[in-house]
Amino acid sequence: MYKIYTNSQFSSIRFTDFDRFKGHYLQLGFDNTKNYTIFDHSLPKGIQWEDVLLSTSSSVKCFLDQFFKFLEELKDFYTNLADIDELCYVVQPLRPSTKENWRIFKLKDRVFVKIVLDPFTSSPVNLNLYGPTYEVESLRSILSEGLKNWDTEMDVHANLLRTFELTYFPMVNEGTEECCNICYCYQLEEHVPFISCDNRSCSLVYHAICLKEWFTTLADGKVFLDVSFGACPFCKTKLSTTFADMLK
Repeated sequence: MYKIYTNSQFSSIRFTDFDRFKGHYLQLGFDNTKNYTIFDHSLPKGIQWEDVLLSTSSSVKCFLDQFFKFLEELKDFYTNLADIDELCYVVQPLRPSTKENWRIFKLKDRVFVKIVLDPFTSSPVNLNLYGPTYEVESLRSILSEGLKNWDTEMDVHANLLRTFELTYFPMVNEGTEECCNICYCYQLEEHVPFISCDNRSCSLVYHAICLKEWFTTLADGKVFLDVSFGACPFCKTKLSTTFADMLK
């Protein structure tokens, strides 16, 4: 079962509130000659779902059947993301939807992981670590070895725990949210502060977007091969980071 909505011109139709696929929707556009277009859908970004739908479907029923087929194939993908959302302290995206295939979550104090999942396999497309250099460098070999031994028969959350030799990941504690020490806000658009300084004595955190802008104000700030170079706004420790992946 599902609900159907149309616009006042009856030029589009939206299917939503599916019994078996909560949060998903498909919106079609059509004209008098029954030429269809895909206005919107809830499937993950980065894949040309529209091309497949348009090439294999010739009626509303065909569109829905193919859409449901996609959703059946994506069950494990959405289950893996739901496990991360429930069992990890996810800092981005702030309001995950069915379209995102990535998460940034806390690994340990001042260290965060970004995971990007392939919708059709239980292996991650990539895993990146964010945090002070001295922390991240010690974890890179652990991560590399974990990826080599990734077990596709296990779910993603279990693989991640095994990779980092943990029994559980840190969860959010009420009242512990730290504000960015540049803009002094916690939430800024779709970002929260999780970038920290390499100085062990400096405990301040920043939004990636704020720190990137700060780097541009520095006389000796520069960018080389997508790596930005600058300094901590407070302790002046030299910093370098790649902002592109964090700000996608």
